[in-house]
Amino acid sequence: MQRDLDEARQKQLEKERKASLGTGGPQKDPDDDKNKNKNGDNKKKEEKKERVVNTMTVSEAKKTKIFKKYFRYWQNGYYQSSKNIKEVEHLRDVKYLKWDHLHNEWEAFCKDEFHLGAYDPKLQVKYKGPVTGRKLR
Repeated sequence: MQRDLDEARQKQLEKERKASLGTGGPQKDPDDDKNKNKNGDNKKKEEKKERVVNTMTVSEAKKTKIFKKYFRYWQNGYYQSSKNIKEVEHLRDVKYLKWDHLHNEWEAFCKDEFHLGAYDPKLQVKYKGPVTGRKLR
C-alpha cells in the first residue's frame, strides 16, 4: 500500500515537473538582459515612441517665411536654395528640397545631391536622418 502511494506521488511529481518545463521547445530566459531596466529589474518598458505625423499641406508649407525667403522653384518639383541660405544655421547644408507627399515633409539634399534627411515643414528642423544611397534624381 505504501509503495503504491509512493509510486503515485512520484508520477504526480514527474507530471508537475514536465508541465513546468513546457513543451520542450525554446523557452524565454527569465533573466534576459534585454528585458532589464537600469536598476536590474525584469520589468519591460511600457514607454512607446510617439509617431511624428505632420498635418501641414504643401501649399501651407510654401507660405512659411523661411521657404519664401530662401527657396525658389528649380525643376521637377525640386526647390533650390538661394546663396544667402548660409544665414540660417539649421539649413546651412541644404541645397535642394522636395516635398514628400506620403509623409507631408520636406526631403532635403546637399549640393552633391545626397539625401540629408527629412525636415519638419512647420519648424524647418531636421527630425529624420538621411537614407543611405538616396540621391536627388
